[in-house]
Amino acid sequence: MKELKIVLTEDMLKEPLDFELPTQTLYIDRSKVGDIKERGHNLIGFARREKRVTELVVRLASNGFFLVSSSLGNSRFEKFTTAKEFQPNIKVKNLQIYNNIYYTLEKPLLNFAPNRLIVIFSSVADRAFNADIAVRNFFTNFGTISKYIPQNSYILRIADVGGVIGNFYMNTTFSNTIEDDIQGLLKYILESNSIDKKDVVLYGGSKGGTAVLYHGILGKYKAVAVDPVVSDEYHEQHSKDSHFTKQYGEYRIYPKTKQEKFTTLMKTNNIPENINIIYSEKSPIYEAINSIIKENDKDNKINYINVCHPQIKTPPDVAAKTINILMLVINNLFYELAEIKSKDIDCSKTITKKIDIKAELKLTKLIIYTKNQNMSLRVYDDVTLKKYTDILLNESTTEISLFKLKEKLLSVIDTNNSIEYELVVDLEKSSLLSKIASYKNIAKNGKEFLFLAIG
Repeated sequence: MKELKIVLTEDMLKEPLDFELPTQTLYIDRSKVGDIKERGHNLIGFARREKRVTELVVRLASNGFFLVSSSLGNSRFEKFTTAKEFQPNIKVKNLQIYNNIYYTLEKPLLNFAPNRLIVIFSSVADRAFNADIAVRNFFTNFGTISKYIPQNSYILRIADVGGVIGNFYMNTTFSNTIEDDIQGLLKYILESNSIDKKDVVLYGGSKGGTAVLYHGILGKYKAVAVDPVVSDEYHEQHSKDSHFTKQYGEYRIYPKTKQEKFTTLMKTNNIPENINIIYSEKSPIYEAINSIIKENDKDNKINYINVCHPQIKTPPDVAAKTINILMLVINNLFYELAEIKSKDIDCSKTITKKIDIKAELKLTKLIIYTKNQNMSLRVYDDVTLKKYTDILLNESTTEISLFKLKEKLLSVIDTNNSIEYELVVDLEKSSLLSKIASYKNIAKNGKEFLFLAIG
């Protein structure tokens, strides 16, 4: 049976969708089931809401059936036999094949000196469940990158055809040669274009970052992985298994979890120089990278660049908000201008509170001005700084009798965290005949503060 057409009904979804698969083409019409507003969508979108359909989609991917198109709720899946036979389903200009791997190769803008190569692995698409396999499994990241790298650079983009949203450029239950095929493609491109390995940089974000980190270590290439997905747990638990990595019944797309793959990779390979990870402690992927990659990086070979941009909240934000850092690292790997090191960028561990405190002496009063909440005037009994009284300050102005402050040492304290600040007093406005002196360099807890003594 070369072709099969199935029309889903509500009754069919009460049981596992178990039927004999065709040898080539499968049509599944879901236009009569699910939310009426979504019946024109493809089967992958429906799988996100219907368990039986999820099981079916994983079963299809495990058997090499991939969604290639959809119209009015009717999804077409084609069986992958060889890359050449499957190629008409992927409508990408200048698409080429090597070892069952699809790729495009953009020539340098200029030819001078030894040519360089940047290899781009695709992230999850901006519309992850798009029916068009060319969009879903060969998403174009950074289409204008040629403007920002050496002009004698080839640009190799590698497709990730397989799975549901891609294979993450790793072996699957359907194909156990993907990793070797990709390594073979990289060697072929270098040899056929006379490119030295030292002039190659791998780059990718998210799913592409997973591939860059994995194949960079495996093949000993310079690499920049942006927020690589090195664990399945987050997307399984918090994103309804949006990467389709769980096992459903007897079927699963990936023979091993990413946690297992990367733990084994780190423990069984010598980590090369110039592997770089751009990530963020504000991303939920951060802890997995630290526990799986960093803790197993015993010789600290990898550079970890932690960027704390204030607008990073989700994994996709990391790539979007670190492009400046990305290009800095990529070009430095090409030109070798300076050593790249692990670094936290804009990641202050303590929040600096702007303190605005001023005061003036006027007749018999000390007037304190502050715009901050939870501030107090701390009045010390003597220079030992052991006994003191706190006077709560208002948010605007506070007037305190100088007679209460006679022969006292003063500072201002943030009552939330007990951090002291200097009290700035305008002495010129004072008309008092009493003794006024500033005492500096009075140390407390290893810090120095300015105190004002009034006698």
